Amino acid sequence: MTVARLQKHWAFCREKLSQIDLNNPVHQRHFAIVLGAVMGCLLFGSVSWAVYVQTTKKDERISYNPTRFDQYDAEQICGKEMTERLGTSLLRYHVDEHSSRYDYAKGIFRIYFKADVGKMSEFDEVMVYCYVNQFNQELTHYKEYNQSVNPVLSTDLKFFGS
Repeated sequence: MTVARLQKHWAFCREKLSQIDLNNPVHQRHFAIVLGAVMGCLLFGSVSWAVYVQTTKKDERISYNPTRFDQYDAEQICGKEMTERLGTSLLRYHVDEHSSRYDYAKGIFRIYFKADVGKMSEFDEVMVYCYVNQFNQELTHYKEYNQSVNPVLSTDLKFFGS
C-alpha cells in the first residue's frame, strides 16, 4: 500500500470512530460485543500458547535415545584401540556397516572392521570385532580374526570329509 492509500484508510477509520456515541445503547451493545470477541480471542490464544509451551517442554524431556553417544562414537573408540594394537602394520581399514549395530538388550554397540594388516606388497585381511558399552563409553570386548589363516577345525573337517 502506498502512503496516500494508508492516509485515506486512516481518515475513513477516524470518521467512523468519531460517529460512535458511547451514550447510545445500541453502540454500547456493539462495543461490548466487539470487546468481548477481542478478549475471547486473546484468552483463547494465551491458553493455547500455554498448552503448547507445556507440551513442548514435556516432549523435550522424553528422550528416545537416552545417550548422545552413538555408533559413530563407538566406531571412533574401536578404531583408536585397533590402531594402537596393530600399530604400523595396519595399512587401511573400514567399518563393516552391514554388520555393525546397536544391541538394545545389552546396551552395547557391536562394531566390526575389515582391516588390511602387513606390508603393502603382502598383507592379510583381518576382521576386528569390538563392543562398546553405551552407558560408560568403554570398550568391553576386542578380538581380531585373521581370515587368511585357515582355522584348525576347517582342515580337520576336510580331512574327515574326504
